[in-house]
Amino acid sequence: MRSFARAPLWLWAKVVIVLVALDWIAFGAGLFFWAVPTMRRFPVTLGLAYRCVQVLHDAPPPPLAYAVGSSIVFLGLDENRVRAALEARTVPTAFRSLTVFGATGVDQALLAHAAIPTRPWLVVLTASVRDFPRTTSLDTPVSRLFVDSSVTLPAFQAHTVEGEITNVLRRYWGLYRYRLLVRTAIQEALEGPLESIAPGLAPPAPSLGPLPVPRASDAPVPEEAHQWFFRGRITAESWAAWTHWRETRRFADYETFLHENRSGAIEQYGRQTFATHGPTDNVQLDALAWSEAELAAHGIRVVVLAFPENPVLQDPDARALYDTALSEAVALRLQTDARERHARFVDLRRFLEPEDFYDLIHPNLVGSQKLSDRLVDILAEEWAANR
Repeated sequence: MRSFARAPLWLWAKVVIVLVALDWIAFGAGLFFWAVPTMRRFPVTLGLAYRCVQVLHDAPPPPLAYAVGSSIVFLGLDENRVRAALEARTVPTAFRSLTVFGATGVDQALLAHAAIPTRPWLVVLTASVRDFPRTTSLDTPVSRLFVDSSVTLPAFQAHTVEGEITNVLRRYWGLYRYRLLVRTAIQEALEGPLESIAPGLAPPAPSLGPLPVPRASDAPVPEEAHQWFFRGRITAESWAAWTHWRETRRFADYETFLHENRSGAIEQYGRQTFATHGPTDNVQLDALAWSEAELAAHGIRVVVLAFPENPVLQDPDARALYDTALSEAVALRLQTDARERHARFVDLRRFLEPEDFYDLIHPNLVGSQKLSDRLVDILAEEWAANR
């Protein structure tokens, strides 16, 4: 009887030992990251969130600086260029970006929070109006991977015992926290065999990111176009529309270029109003302010970077599309929040020329080079002030 009573207890003890061992091997020792270097399938945002997990897991030793943000960081900052320039200027800091397509202010706050254990000396938070929707779901790939009991952001405070237990488990049990990644990796591993057994049943291929693929064209693209635009993101027709706009500088011609390149920028900006993205009662801007305070409390310098906006939005003909007063109001809120939390606010909204953009917000290759060089200046200035 006594041995029978002890059997279930010993069984559960062995289960716990196995789970702890698996957890350490997979995520503590990094076997999962080695076995699954990338996640290729839909949604792409999950693949980039996974990259953030990898970056934080393999973070270099201090001194270390991060830039956090959405696709504006992914496309707007050339990480290798920044690192090379920092080395050339003998600024002794490693640099990494934590970027996920569509990352909101809440997502940025969660990524910055997750970076704190790696002991960065500086975190750059980035700002674009479109990343601060007042009402949107907080259930994102970033929140699924990075919310746990250590997060004190009000929007994620658990109000039930079950929620509290879940957050504790996600904080201390890697297999539970990253179960979405494990499940996705298994699905990807099974896609090949599944497609060979039953063609057409495998999930569709992912999109290529926040920039749409232009319409297929047989006409050759001039090599000059690739000095400005990513290969595969420009056609002979859209290049011709862009070069025509450079001659006329008419907003209507820029709209033609955007339509020719299948950009959703016109529709996206048309939806950004004070009601949808205004600075009042905005959970995304509140989260960014919370992050600034949390980072400062850990002795981490913070720079809030208002990202460049395409100057074509200042054209009188663009007023029907976008109210530039919204950008001014959001920038004022960002500046005020940063000042109150001893962060540095840098307004780069007018930093780039119209030619430096892929659309209304994403820098092209030339714009990315300019913006990366400016970030190096900021990092060097902050490092000098930090000594």
